[in-house]
Amino acid sequence: MSTLDTFEDAGERDRTVLASGTSCTDQLDALLERKPHHPIELIAPDLK
Repeated sequence: MSTLDTFEDAGERDRTVLASGTSCTDQLDALLERKPHHPIELIAPDLK
């Protein structure tokens, strides 16, 4: 089973996709229906 299959099998379950590099972000954005986020976006609210 590929990584893409794993995401597609997740169905409607809420999952956050993280990608730290530009290339990874672009590739995931093209493959998935959900927006990839940079890891700092996940922790930024906790830094305030």
